[in-house]
Amino acid sequence: MAKWHDQNTSLASRVLLTSSQFGVSTSIKATTAGGGWCRRVVCLLAAVTLTKGLLLTVAFFFLKLAARKQEHLAHCHAHLNATAVLLNATQDSMRFEDAVEKITSHLSSDPPEEMCTHCPPPWSCYETRCYYFSAGREGARTWNESAQFCMQWDASLAVIDDLREMEFIQAEMRTLALPQFPWVGLTDSAEEDRWLWQDGSLHRDRALPSVQWNSDQRDCVDVRGDGSLFAVNCEVVGPWVCERPAVRRHLAAPSSSPGPPMAP
Repeated sequence: MAKWHDQNTSLASRVLLTSSQFGVSTSIKATTAGGGWCRRVVCLLAAVTLTKGLLLTVAFFFLKLAARKQEHLAHCHAHLNATAVLLNATQDSMRFEDAVEKITSHLSSDPPEEMCTHCPPPWSCYETRCYYFSAGREGARTWNESAQFCMQWDASLAVIDDLREMEFIQAEMRTLALPQFPWVGLTDSAEEDRWLWQDGSLHRDRALPSVQWNSDQRDCVDVRGDGSLFAVNCEVVGPWVCERPAVRRHLAAPSSSPGPPMAP
């Protein structure tokens, strides 16, 4: 009986010990499992916080960049407005100066019908210009000699602006019964096929007939009775037409030895 009691007591002790160890082990496992979950939560919160901070930093950067860009655009807009105001002021000033110049010119100039009083014979008048036809008055000259003659009278070889002026020259040639073809101020001696009038303007920019009979040896131009323009060797001699503005100065009749240029 005593032996059986001892055995039961020993068995009971082992059962209690085993139960006690099992409880401790379970408690440890529960504690360990709880600690791992907490770490995961902490890590997740830290990651969320870091991501949020990064996003806020990026957003702040772009907002600052947009603000700078907006400021730059505002500065450019202000600069453009200032430039536009300056351009408008300049245009207004130019228009004002043009208006003043036109008014001054109108007040100081003679009416067209009175301009011809400044072209005494043998000078012929057309609009606001005087013309001198050498045929029947002077000996024949080369193109260069004719140009020099005109220069001595503050004139140039005729620079024909349009068809109306061409018609005037043709009419004068018929009136004077000119059998020859007078030199006019058109040449391509500086550059072949680039015809320039003596005032520096290009012939192709004018509504006039093109130059005929052009070649390397034909660098100067005379005008024919039908209004055509012919290229001729500049060393050929012939008559010429001088042209100058009709101004308030005395125009004497040119002669073969005109003397010094006229004073203004």
